[in-house]
Amino acid sequence: MKDVEQELIRTALPYWEAEATIVRRFFKSKPTREDHIFWLKAQLWKELHPVDGYFTGLQKELNNLVASFPEIDKTIVASRTAHAGVQSLRAHG
Repeated sequence: MKDVEQELIRTALPYWEAEATIVRRFFKSKPTREDHIFWLKAQLWKELHPVDGYFTGLQKELNNLVASFPEIDKTIVASRTAHAGVQSLRAHG
């Protein structure tokens, strides 16, 4: 694994461990059906209402994807093709 990947894992690991601890505590407490419903609502709310500057949230990622859809066959593909062309010219020129 690359050094950058290892560094990212080392950086994220404490957060993953904290999330795992919270989940273990929740399930260890023998949650009721109502507890599960509340938990799922809280998780969904967190994903759909991100705090700017921190986690971008699933909703923002989906909105960006939808907004870029009309450009997929135009600028996105064209820019990748142009980049590949420049790389090819550098390699063979």
